Amino acid sequence: MLRIFISFYLFNLCLSTPLQKKADNLLTRHARSVAGREIGCTDMDSVPGDYIYSSIGGQQVCGFFLIGLTDQLVEIEFTSFNIGCQDGGLLSIVDGWELQGQYFPSEQDHQVPIDSRFNSFCGEDAPKKFYISSQNVALLQFRIPVIGQGFQVKVNFPQNPEPCNAVSIFQEGEYTLSNYGKRRNCSLSIIYPERIEFEEVNVGSNPDIPMGLRRAGTIERCRTRKGGDYVEVRDGNGMDPMTMWKVGHFCGMETPAGALFYDLGCQHSVVREYRLFTSPLLKYEFGIFNPSQRQEPRTQSEPD
Repeated sequence: MLRIFISFYLFNLCLSTPLQKKADNLLTRHARSVAGREIGCTDMDSVPGDYIYSSIGGQQVCGFFLIGLTDQLVEIEFTSFNIGCQDGGLLSIVDGWELQGQYFPSEQDHQVPIDSRFNSFCGEDAPKKFYISSQNVALLQFRIPVIGQGFQVKVNFPQNPEPCNAVSIFQEGEYTLSNYGKRRNCSLSIIYPERIEFEEVNVGSNPDIPMGLRRAGTIERCRTRKGGDYVEVRDGNGMDPMTMWKVGHFCGMETPAGALFYDLGCQHSVVREYRLFTSPLLKYEFGIFNPSQRQEPRTQSEPD
């Protein structure tokens, strides 16, 4: 089991991103008409309901970022669609989030090939069915040059029976990560600076060794060892975890409180578990941290 206390505060090491500025206001409830809420060119929401976009003209590429709770999916239904192809209009439904050519979940961590994560439409080729994401985030990406053209969607957030990759929007709470017996990578993304503290760790232990005989302690450079799962802690400003700095990389067993923690100063913090085999659950617990308590990371590790 892995329990993590995560805090939200700036170290001013990296610049803020447009996505985080939208996330800062995510929990603000917008006024809605009977028809639905009108969205802007770059917008984000986490509330079920109807959303309307009407173009003011121009060639800019816009994005409507949708996010549910970590154990939810995003369901999108188009109730109105008027985007002409002849003027260069186009709308794409993205399975995940994309920003400046980077994706979450990353290509390495998603079960669907990157080309299949886009569904694009314009003109008479309007969406005619429900679209459901693979995780709790999805994106409507669009360019609508003609004034007055646009679309209307109905958004819901059904439960995800097997959450793996997810983006968190809350400052505190709990999160459980599991691969549900499948060979896949899972990660938790938070679009804020964090302190991440590991309270209990049991990742990458040899399942053939009885629990009572397994050696305690965490080790680094686990990828040089055969056949084990491991945890990565990554930090950066991009969307794709694989382009971010790898701040920590470890596996093993650890139980003393506060034995392992990381202070992450950029706008995107990710805990990623690489799973070669099935492993125990990882439990994440979120809590507020006082920045005056910042210290250098402490680990109990042994050389590879």
